[in-house]
Amino acid sequence: MDAIFKNRIFILALSSIEYQVSSISLMWHEIQFQSNY
Repeated sequence: MDAIFKNRIFILALSSIEYQVSSISLMWHEIQFQSNY
């Protein structure tokens, strides 16, 4: 039971990190796009 619980937390942490990285990269692309004009 404990191993399953840790595995679930690990997957949740991974998915949230991926979401944050993708949103940060999207913001970064928008900033670069606006600075070109």
